[in-house]
This record gives sequence, structure tokens and C-alpha cells, in this order.
Amino acid sequence: MRNGGIRSRRAVSGIIGGVFFVTVILISSSAGIWYYAQQRNLYAQRRDAFQLQQQRTLEQFAVPRVLISQSGQMNATVQNLGTIPIHIVDIIITSKALSVTHNIYNVSYYINPGNTTKNIGQSLPLSLSQSGTYTLFFVTERGNLVSAIYSPTQLMGYYATFGNVGYLSVSFDQNSFQYKSKEQSTWTSAWTFSKGKVCGEEPIFQIYFRNHGVFPAYILHWSEAQLWGFASNQGGGTPQDFFIVDGSSTPGNLRPYTDNTITVPFSLSGDWQTGGTPTPIVFGSTTLSPNTQVQDLSGCGLDSIYDFFIEVSYTYNGQQFNQLIPYAAAIVTTS
Repeated sequence: MRNGGIRSRRAVSGIIGGVFFVTVILISSSAGIWYYAQQRNLYAQRRDAFQLQQQRTLEQFAVPRVLISQSGQMNATVQNLGTIPIHIVDIIITSKALSVTHNIYNVSYYINPGNTTKNIGQSLPLSLSQSGTYTLFFVTERGNLVSAIYSPTQLMGYYATFGNVGYLSVSFDQNSFQYKSKEQSTWTSAWTFSKGKVCGEEPIFQIYFRNHGVFPAYILHWSEAQLWGFASNQGGGTPQDFFIVDGSSTPGNLRPYTDNTITVPFSLSGDWQTGGTPTPIVFGSTTLSPNTQVQDLSGCGLDSIYDFFIEVSYTYNGQQFNQLIPYAAAIVTTS
């Protein structure tokens, strides 16, 4: 019985040792699998972080324009200048008033590479002031941000008109520069003249203006188009002033212009480069309103050249501006 007991204890010890050995193997195996899984997760996290960093580097966007409407709503334009899509998820607005305030708004705007999205922020519950100053931050899902400043005093110079900087511009197309005369009863292109329709026929001129600001521009009676005439056989030039007249004027029957009668509207779409709706202004008087006096083109004849310079006076956001625009040249090409 003693030997049998010893053998039994040895058998039990052997079983226990075998179980322990298997358990150690299983634990070691489990630890190896756990360690491998952790390493794999860590690698995946590093890979995702690296990819995110790469994508963040590829994100490039700009905010060329921020407008504030009369009702206090925001209208921003965002351009995706990078090679991957961006997702705008937050807009932070900081007011630079007597007390600085910060407000964060959750949004969702997807913009593909090379695309421009307008009207961003119009749906936000805002009550901003057109005369206020704000710093705005546009934040993407990847964590990049771009800042923009809204300030009416800084809008001048965001674009260039032809020859000078200001809120108003004129465009170069066939319908933007027109004339009427006693022999030309309907508006027609003024880029070239017919001698029989302009010389001695008391012409008046209609030029279209656009407003690139965020406030309307109210035209004043000092506005004029100055023409410099160059005859084909003469040197030098002769200046003539064609002051603004009422839009209902006709050749030989000019009507005085009243200040603020013409309003050049700002762009409601937020497209600051194109500007607002084209608005015509008529020039024809030799004298400043409220007086009017018709005139002809001096030295008018075949091959005569007339250079146009515009001085447009207007009020914008309660301030007066007098903007000089070298505009066009017209030639008498046919008899």
C-alpha cells in the first residue's frame, strides 16, 4: 500500500505538472496573440494618424469673401484650392466689439477640389451688424482652419477696377457702352461711331456700372464722362465734359439729374468679383446739374478718336467717394 500510495502521488504530481505545463503554454500563446493584436492596433493607429496628417497637408482652402446682409445674415464664399475634398464642420465667429464674444456653429459643407461654394452660413441663427468687425474661422473635419475678417473699412482694395481702386467698375462688352443721337434713336454700341450719326447730332452716352461692395452706391450729380478728341490730322487733344443727366433724357432734350436717383446695388449672391446687377448711367450735358446744355463732339470727322475717362461720384456707407476710371476709346470709322 505504501508503494502504491507513492506511485499514486507521483501519478497525480505528473498530471498536475502536465496541466501546469499546458497552462503555461496556453498563457504564453495568449500573451503572444494579445501582444500581436496590440502591435497591430498600434500600427493601424499610426498608419491612420499618418494618413490623416498627409490629408491635412493636402487640404488647402481660402475664404475670399464674407458678406453681411441688411438682415444680419452671413454669406461667405469658400474656395477649395487643394487636391482632395474638404468638409467644413464648424464656423467660429468672434465679435470685436466693446466686449469680445466667441460663438461656435456646427455646419456641414462638402467642397470638391477646384470648386467654390457660395452662400455659406446663410442658414445660421445670426444677427450681425454690417458696420461691425468680425473674425471668422472655418474649421474642417480634419482639423484645419482658415480665418477671414469682415470689416466695411477693409473692403476697399479687395479687387481692382480699370485704372483705379474703388467699389464701382465698368465692363468691356458691346452692351456696356452705348450712345444715342438725333440720327440714332435707339441705344447702340459706342465702340465705333458712324460720322453721319454722331457728328453734329448731339450724342448722349450710356455706360453700365457694377458695385463690388457690400453696401449700395448712390450716384451724385458731379459724375461725368470726359472725352478727349483727337482729329486724324491734328496732334494733341480737346477735352469735353459730358455730365450725368436723368436716364429719361433724349438727344436735344436733356433732363437734370437729382442726387441719389440712381442706386448701383451690391451683389446679393456674394460673388464680389462679378459684383451686383449692371446699372446704366447716362452722360450728355456740358453743365453740372441742375442745369443742362446739349453739346456736340468737337473736331468730329472720319478717323477721329475719342478717349473716355469717367469720374463717378457716389456715397457708400454714408461716405462720399470720387472714383476716376480710364475707360474706353471710340473711333469714327464710317461716314
